[in-house]
Amino acid sequence: MLYLLVSPKRVYRNIYYHKQTKNQWARDDPAFLILQLLGLVITTTAYSIVYGAGSNGFLKAILQLLVVNYLLSGIVLASVTWLVANKFLRHQNVHAADQQVEWMYAFDINC
Repeated sequence: MLYLLVSPKRVYRNIYYHKQTKNQWARDDPAFLILQLLGLVITTTAYSIVYGAGSNGFLKAILQLLVVNYLLSGIVLASVTWLVANKFLRHQNVHAADQQVEWMYAFDINC
């Protein structure tokens, strides 16, 4: 993630090589997802401590944030954008290979 700020060309090159070797745009490893979820848990913990939410409020906030706001809304938004991209935004050419947006890539971009 640091390379996005320091050297975006390197990030693009790594993603491009990944696409060429595995024929998919989405990341295989869940490392970024885990780091993001960890950051959300830390932020929610700090929020609960500052506002004195208590343990029940903390658990309710974690459940709301991770399950509803992150996973469910992410799944819905990724599905909608995936459908729109594959139905309306594809450029079909007789002389080119058929290209489609992967659902995992849409979820990856959303998160």
